Amino acid sequence: IRHDSADIRHDRADIRHDSADIRHDRADIRHDRADIRHDRADIRHDRADIRHDRADIRHDSADIRHDRADIRHDRADIRHDSADIRHDRADIRRPQLCSVTVT
Repeated sequence: IRHDSADIRHDRADIRHDSADIRHDRADIRHDRADIRHDRADIRHDRADIRHDRADIRHDSADIRHDRADIRHDRADIRHDSADIRHDRADIRRPQLCSVTVT
């Protein structure tokens, strides 16, 4: 009978240990699932960051194109102003025709 009681006690201890192992395994599974959720959230955030970075690059590229166009327009304005100055100088150097009215 003592052996049977000891066996029962050992069996109950094994059951308690098994139950504890199951609880720990379930906790591990919950933690693993939480880690997966966090990893997926990190991936979503990383993808959003990449989209934002690409949008920033597109905007920066557009700004550069606009700046280059502004430079081209400024250079054209300078060329036109220079031509106007040359024409004005030529007009100054050219002898003026006088209109003489005879009365």
